Amino acid sequence: MKVLNTGQSTVGWHRHGTMLLCPQKYAYSYAMGEKRREPKSAPFLGTLVHQGLAHLYLHMGLLQRGKHGGGGYERWSKAVARHATESDEGKLFTPPQQEELASHALKILRAYVNQYADADMQQLEILKVEHEIKVQIDGELYTQRADLIVRSRRDKKVYIWDHKTAGGFGLSYGAQQYTLSGQILGLDYLGTELYGADFGGVLLNMISTKRNDFERVFAGAAPDSRKRWLDTLRYARERIKALSDRDPLDYPRTLDPTVCYAYGGCDYFDQCRWGGES
Repeated sequence: MKVLNTGQSTVGWHRHGTMLLCPQKYAYSYAMGEKRREPKSAPFLGTLVHQGLAHLYLHMGLLQRGKHGGGGYERWSKAVARHATESDEGKLFTPPQQEELASHALKILRAYVNQYADADMQQLEILKVEHEIKVQIDGELYTQRADLIVRSRRDKKVYIWDHKTAGGFGLSYGAQQYTLSGQILGLDYLGTELYGADFGGVLLNMISTKRNDFERVFAGAAPDSRKRWLDTLRYARERIKALSDRDPLDYPRTLDPTVCYAYGGCDYFDQCRWGGES
C-alpha cells in the first residue's frame, strides 16, 4: 500500500512565506536544503491524522467511481501505522512514541468517520485527493497542494478543503487565524482561476486533537488581503532572487522571539545562536 504524499508542494507558499517570515530560515530550509526536523509530537500527530484523511477520501472517491478501493477502514488505519514508523519524521520518535501517536490519531479518525463518512459519501463528489495544483504566474511555476477537492451535490459548486488540526483552543478561534494565511488565500486564488464561477470557496476542515471534536468552516473573509495576495507573492519572489547570490549562512534574520521561539522553537534556533551549518 502506497502512503500518499501529504507534504509541501514543489514551489508553493511555504517557500515564499518562509522568506517573508525569516530569510535565514529560508536559507537553511531551501538554499541549503537542510530540512532539519526536531521530534515534536503535536505537529506529527496532525500529520498522521492528515495521512488517514487522505486515504479515507481516496477510498471514498474510488467507491464513487465504481472501483473497489479495498480495505475500507483497514486501508487508512494501515496508512497511519506505516507513516508513524517508516516516514523520516516518524523515525525521529522511539517505537513506543510511534505506537502512542498512531493510536491517538486512529482514535481521532474513528470518531471523524463515525460523524462524517456516510454523509460525505452521499453529499460530496470526490474530485481530487492530495492534488498538487500547478500554474504559471508571471511566467514562473507556482504550486500548492490541495488536501481535497470536492463538488457539492447540493449546489454543484467546487470546494477546496484544507485539513487543519488544532490543540486545546476552540476550533472557531483556531480557524480565525487562517483568514490572513497566504496558503489559504493562495488556494482561494487558484480555485477561482481554475474553476471560475463554479468555485465555491475554501473550507477549513478543523479537527481537535484534544477533544475529538470537529468543525467545518469557510475561510474568513479578507477582501483586502485577497486582492493583495498576488503582489505579496511577487514581493517574496523578488526577495528570493535578490538574496540568491549571498552566502546562505549570511542571510538576514528576523531576530524576533515570537518567530524564533514559537511552538517550542524554530528547528534552526541553535544554529542562529551559535552559527555554522549544524
